[in-house]
Amino acid sequence: HLRRVLLADIHTRSSATAGFLVDPKGSWVLAIVDASGQPVGDAFTVEVGERSLEEVAADLEPLREHKVEAIALGNGKTSRGAIQKLRGVLAAAKLEAFPFLVTEAGLASYANSELARKELPKSPVHGRMAISAARRLQDPLRELLKVDPRHMGLGPQQGLVSKANVKRVFHDVIESCVAYVGCDLNVVPSQQLAYLPGIDKAVAEKIVARRLERPFERLEELREESLLDESAWTSAAAFLRIKGSPEPLDRTNLHPEQYPIARRLIEAAGATPEEAVGKSSALRGLKRADFKVDGDTWRDLQRELSYPGRDPRSSIRRPELLDLATDPTRLTTGRVVEGIITSVTSFAAFVDVGLEHDAILHASQISDHYVRDAREVLAIGQVVRAKFTES
Repeated sequence: HLRRVLLADIHTRSSATAGFLVDPKGSWVLAIVDASGQPVGDAFTVEVGERSLEEVAADLEPLREHKVEAIALGNGKTSRGAIQKLRGVLAAAKLEAFPFLVTEAGLASYANSELARKELPKSPVHGRMAISAARRLQDPLRELLKVDPRHMGLGPQQGLVSKANVKRVFHDVIESCVAYVGCDLNVVPSQQLAYLPGIDKAVAEKIVARRLERPFERLEELREESLLDESAWTSAAAFLRIKGSPEPLDRTNLHPEQYPIARRLIEAAGATPEEAVGKSSALRGLKRADFKVDGDTWRDLQRELSYPGRDPRSSIRRPELLDLATDPTRLTTGRVVEGIITSVTSFAAFVDVGLEHDAILHASQISDHYVRDAREVLAIGQVVRAKFTES
């Protein structure tokens, strides 16, 4: 379950994203962040009450001004209950922004933490929650690492295992997820960097402090400046990359030990690293047998040289939801619709298809192979296509 939550789909658009929250008074709190997750201005509050859709829409001009394309809502009962009205207000304002759902687990815990106060000192608690929600849509892994997994609502099964074993399993899963995605050395936060194999919290903080002085240009600087010893370098180097590095191979997720064979391939193709990295046809025509490398290494080389540093996670897409006025009784069996996962339990997932009530997707209907627990396959906010079997 933790792995599926951390590796949830990401919003890759380069435009701004807004976080949405409903405060205890019923007003809407919105905060806008840019493509890198940095706040754009202060969070603002929109009074709702008995106001018409058009009146509320007039207060959403900051979304138009900053060209917001996506709005992140927590899947909790309060924020989730406002989604239909928000869709109506966005339509009344003629805004193209689309409301997506993100997990609300641990959101308040982070917003009240010392880390949040340090990161966002000028924002109130509700503003920090809205900003964190927006960041969860952009990059769930990076933002959720700021929350203790015990506060992420992963299920009551945690109580059946000793605390030491739960802590060990959580750490191993997080380390695996961070290594799977990889990191850009010049932008990765210390919380994420500390989970890479061979790097701990103290080393991560040293690397970030050095980065603040001047950005890294080459991965070798980590070893040259003794930021990583040989053991840590061997363990972590394959999961680090530097976008725009003058060393083209440092832009990939290849381990430096693989650089010599990568250069051999590039030379055999009649190109230079500068010409070949990022060009999908650069190695066309080469045969693995000529270079005596195993199949896994060959696939790694082909993939990383063609698509350097590509994020392996899927990108979230905008679904086509049913109109709210659609009569559920008129939905025919076999009709295919799109929706957003609002909640996942062990036996089923609940899907927002645009109507007043969610549809239910039983674990036995999720896949053509056996699914023991729906949480292993689906995550909150995921966009799915499904077929009606009963309405």
